[in-house]
Amino acid sequence: LRRGSQSAPAALFFGCRNADQDWLFKEEMSSAVKLTAGCGALARMQVGPKRPLACLFTAFSRPGEGKQSKYVQDDVRAQATSVKHWIDKMSGCVFICGSTAMGNGVLEALAETLEGGRETVDALRKEGRIVAEMWG
Repeated sequence: LRRGSQSAPAALFFGCRNADQDWLFKEEMSSAVKLTAGCGALARMQVGPKRPLACLFTAFSRPGEGKQSKYVQDDVRAQATSVKHWIDKMSGCVFICGSTAMGNGVLEALAETLEGGRETVDALRKEGRIVAEMWG
């Protein structure tokens, strides 16, 4: 992460089963998102604690009664235009941490998103721009 100046924004795609029971660091994650409402100048000011995240996307696979389940790879697909731009144009990096099923789903979503598909994903993994730590 410290190879040079950061040009791509820090975006967090977070998922767990149930937001009420499993999202242990909800307050910390939410408070790490940059303020962007209103004035652009105000958003650039450093007031209070650091806010390193440009955006936070959440997915819950067991959200409870009446709510639709969503997975991290669904959010990656929904944000495909931004993800593609961050990786292709801004030299962005992707760090995947979680279950093997989720990680493989995210890798597949990235392959669908990026030109060159799976070959591009594999090349980015070899470059160290996509790092996956998966288990289970």
